[in-house]
Amino acid sequence: MDDDQLFREMAVAALKKLGYSPHAVDGMAAARSWLDRHRPDIALIDLLLPDGNGIELCRWIRGREGLDSLPILATSGLGEEETIQDALDAGASDFIRKPYLPDDLDRKIRRLLK
Repeated sequence: MDDDQLFREMAVAALKKLGYSPHAVDGMAAARSWLDRHRPDIALIDLLLPDGNGIELCRWIRGREGLDSLPILATSGLGEEETIQDALDAGASDFIRKPYLPDDLDRKIRRLLK
């Protein structure tokens, strides 16, 4: 879930190349709707969304039965310590700063899926 369509498309392409089967949505409402029907292995959530923010989405996920233990990798170009801590406090499992290299993303995902 990312606010920038081009970056979202690049992330999806990189994840596919790494062997993952990503599903991308545009915004918090679309994410909630999709997550009500699906159970992914991990969520990659941008903290800036067109219709809300990723911190709110992290809290929503943590409050949903069946999603409360979903690994969440938060991402943002805003890499301030306070922003990172807010995401972690809201339930994110880890954080990766944009732009990120595919290998760094893969390493974080693998660690969270263990």
